[in-house]
Amino acid sequence: MFAHFPTEVLVRIFTFYLDPLSLIHVRIREQRQRLAGISRHWRDIILHTPALWKDIVVTRHESRHFLKTQLKRSCEVPLNIKITASWHALSAALAIILPSANRWNSLIIDDSSLASFISLTNHLKFPSLRYVDIYGDRGVWDVDFISATRSPALENLDLHRTYDLPKLSQLKTLSIRCTSGLSPSFFVQSLTTLVLRGDIEGWSLERDSISLPVLQTLNLYLTKAGHFMKAIIAPRLEYFDYSSKAPDSVEFGGLRNKFSTVHHLSLLDQEDATCGMALCEALPGIRCVEIRADSVLKFAQPQRSGSQGYPLGDFHNLELLTIDFSRGELSLDEVLHDLDPLVQWLTERMESKRGRLRVRLAKFHHHSKHCENNFTTMYNRFRKCCILELDHNRMVTVLCEHILNCDSKYEYDG
Repeated sequence: MFAHFPTEVLVRIFTFYLDPLSLIHVRIREQRQRLAGISRHWRDIILHTPALWKDIVVTRHESRHFLKTQLKRSCEVPLNIKITASWHALSAALAIILPSANRWNSLIIDDSSLASFISLTNHLKFPSLRYVDIYGDRGVWDVDFISATRSPALENLDLHRTYDLPKLSQLKTLSIRCTSGLSPSFFVQSLTTLVLRGDIEGWSLERDSISLPVLQTLNLYLTKAGHFMKAIIAPRLEYFDYSSKAPDSVEFGGLRNKFSTVHHLSLLDQEDATCGMALCEALPGIRCVEIRADSVLKFAQPQRSGSQGYPLGDFHNLELLTIDFSRGELSLDEVLHDLDPLVQWLTERMESKRGRLRVRLAKFHHHSKHCENNFTTMYNRFRKCCILELDHNRMVTVLCEHILNCDSKYEYDG
C-alpha cells in the first residue's frame, strides 16, 4: 500500500513518525535507520529530505562524524537541538553545531549541561531561536542567552525550576515552576499561554493586579490556584486547566462571571476532581469539559434533587464531554461499572430537550478483542442518549510499525 503513495505523502508520514515527542523512549536515529531499510525508494527519501534531519541530539556518546552528517543533510532547514552532554563532549559538539546557530529553532537542555553551555556560547546570538526548554532541578544559573538581545525571536519558554530571568517582553508562551521566593514580575502582556506549577504561598498578589490582555490558555497546578485567579485580568481567556487540593468554594468563591469567556475546562491533572457550584459560576460559558476516566462517577453522581443536581448539569452550555483514558489507573472494565449514573444523566439531559451531548473517549487503546467487546458494550449503552466519539486515531503509527516489523532489505549509512 505504501509503495503507491506519492513522495510528499511519505515525507509527511515519516515526519509524523519521527516526531521527537512520539519517540520519547526511542532514538530518532535508530527509527530513521529502520525506515530507510525498508526499500531503496524509502532510503532515497530519507537521505534527501532535509526536514528529516533537523532534530540533533548532543550526548556524550554522539560521534562528531554523525553530527557533521546531520548538519550537511539538513541543508538550511531550522534545527531542533537537544543537549544532555557534559563539558568535554559538549565543547566538541558545539564546535560543530554553533556555526549553524542562526538556524536553531528550538533548544532543549538539561540544566546539568547549562553552565557549560552558557560558558561556551558566551555572548553568541541565536536570531531564529523560538523555543527553549531547560529541565532539571538545579535552577541557579543566569540564563542571559534567552534575553531579547541575544534571542530576539524567542516566543516559547519552558523552565522546570526558577532562574534569574532577563527581560522577556516578546514571550507568547511561558511555563515555569514557581517558588515562594519568586517575584511575579516575569508576567508580560504578550503572553497567550501561561503554565504555572508549584508554590506561590509567599507571593503578594492584589486582586486584579496582573493584566494579561491577550492570554488565551491558562494551566495552573498550584497550591493556591484561586489566589492567582483572583489577581489576574484575562478578558480573552478561552482554555483553563487546573489542579488544586483546595475545594472549589475556596478557590473560586467570589469570582462569579469573572471568566465568562472560558469555553474549555480541563480537569485531567486533578486527581480528586470536583465540579462545585463556585467553579461553574466563575466559568459560566463552559462548552467543553475534559475529565479522567477514573473521575466519571464523581461527575455523574447526583448531589441535589432534580436533573440539575448532577455536577455536570451546572454547566448549562455544555456541548462536549471528553473522558481521557491515559490518566488514572482504572481500566475500561472498571469504568463500565461506573456508567449507570452518567447514562442516567445523559438520558435526562436529552429528554429535557437539551439534545444529545457529544461524549468523546480520548486516548482509548483498543488493541485486544476483549477491549473491542467492551467498547461495543459502551457504545450500545450510550448510543441512545449521546453522540459517542473515539479520539486519538493512531493509524499512521500502527501502519509504520507493521511495515517496520518486516525484514529490512537495504543498507543505510546514518
